[in-house]
Amino acid sequence: MTSILKVDNIQHSGGTTGLTIDSSGRVLTPANPKFSVRLATATSSSNFTSISDVPFDTTDFDVGNCIAISSDVATFTAPVTGYYQFN
Repeated sequence: MTSILKVDNIQHSGGTTGLTIDSSGRVLTPANPKFSVRLATATSSSNFTSISDVPFDTTDFDVGNCIAISSDVATFTAPVTGYYQFN
């Protein structure tokens, strides 16, 4: 006997969608943050080891709205628990 479960969305009990399967069978995960920020303008300092903030002034992309730039400093807010790497 074959069992079939037909699902379009998987949601948290509060109504937040955690996973969607579209009509082509692609699995879409809305909580999948990714971003790219960089320093596009020249700076007088090239040694950022002695300061607490590394300046960034340009966002290339920001999926999940986890980057905010103010006064050439990018602030990252982790929207979900995960692994994040900064170089």
